[in-house]
Amino acid sequence: MPAPRGDAEPPEPPEPPDRLAARGSRLAARGSRLAARGSRLAARGSRLAARGSRLAARGSRPSST
Repeated sequence: MPAPRGDAEPPEPPEPPDRLAARGSRLAARGSRLAARGSRLAARGSRLAARGSRLAARGSRPSST
């Protein structure tokens, strides 16, 4: 038995592979949901930026009327 190095708690027992696979699939599902939300937010942001640049161009252009 090796001498304790000073860490008070014993190392965690390795998880069984099915539990690891379940946790991995949950994490993957959460990641894909977050990625979908992020891409929707990015699309909305780019649309807002395009609208803002159009409004800025219209505002900076001298009105002909």
